[in-house]
Amino acid sequence: MDTILDQFEHLITTVQLQTQDRKPYLSISGPCPRTDNHSSALNELNERLISLTEKLECRYVQNMTSFKYADGNIDESLYYDNVHLSRKGTNRLVERLSGIPGLCKSQQPTTEMRHYVQPQHRRKNFHSRQYHQNRLGQSSYPRQHTRHTPSPLNVNTALNRASSHGDCDNVAHPTLYRQNSYIDRGCYFCGEQNHTTKRCRYDKPIECRQCGLKGHKENFCHFR
Repeated sequence: MDTILDQFEHLITTVQLQTQDRKPYLSISGPCPRTDNHSSALNELNERLISLTEKLECRYVQNMTSFKYADGNIDESLYYDNVHLSRKGTNRLVERLSGIPGLCKSQQPTTEMRHYVQPQHRRKNFHSRQYHQNRLGQSSYPRQHTRHTPSPLNVNTALNRASSHGDCDNVAHPTLYRQNSYIDRGCYFCGEQNHTTKRCRYDKPIECRQCGLKGHKENFCHFR
């Protein structure tokens, strides 16, 4: 017990010496009562701590009476096994310690905290001016509104162009070759303009004798 008291005294005096300019008023929390074999020694320690805190000018939180009835018996509902505090007993101890004033004054925030509002997911308007600005507030490069003329050898671009104009009957296989990528081309099987692929007399793309590619006749070959 003397060792415990020496440790308390050393800790209190160390804090007081290192903070002489502020002179904090320290608060020491006393032990909680218990009903085991150490009950008498705990009561003696409590009395000696009261004397020590009065000597060193500290505030002492008396917990012995807070866990007992008026007749002196311990409130067993505050314990699990008459030694360890239950949830109710822990809440009682927290209430006792929460009433102790802090060493430093709590600082009030100079500005109020703004509540975070989750942004709503709105449908992007690709033609609005706001959409063309990035997150840094800088305007992006102006969008090009002119349509690029696809290359005659770019089959995928030609097919996408044909699909966008609704000429579904003239859609050829991606591996076929076209003389040019404009929609004025009639049939994708033979290359003639007087009919569509659906009305072509050929049931599949014919092979060009000039270049060996399929989808047009020799008369419409690009390599002539």
